Amino acid sequence: MCFSSTYYPKSDAPVIGPGNKVSLLKWGFPMIDSSQVIFNARAESLEVKALYKKAIKNRCLIPATSFFEWDKSKTKYKISLDNTKLFYFAGLWKEYMINGTKLFFYTIITTEPNAQLVQIHNRMPAIIEPEHHQCWLEDMAENALKLLKPLENNLLAKTAK
Repeated sequence: MCFSSTYYPKSDAPVIGPGNKVSLLKWGFPMIDSSQVIFNARAESLEVKALYKKAIKNRCLIPATSFFEWDKSKTKYKISLDNTKLFYFAGLWKEYMINGTKLFFYTIITTEPNAQLVQIHNRMPAIIEPEHHQCWLEDMAENALKLLKPLENNLLAKTAK
């Protein structure tokens, strides 16, 4: 999954944290002793995997106008919401010390696909609806985690180049 033609794993992107503070963070949690990053986190594993359990209190929103998914035949689809230009993915952020410098990274949370996207991909980003933004950012984890489900609004999926 990629969420904009200008953002990709390891790039800097704006994210919104508690208090609606906007910061530039790098996309993908670094893996120890590897150049790879973990750019998506499955909603089902947030309370199980140690990497996410430690970051679950650090929730953020990632603004997007669209995202891309590829089907099994490697056809690329650009996906957007049909009723809004801007929407927000659920994410987690985490602080790392790298070469003595404090750096901040984020990962996008994914969930099962909705009925529209199941034909394209087996996952989709968890999209937080506007009325739930503050809950996601500031409520206790057990309340916020209930928001991690497939968005049932109409999505537009078009083949992309």
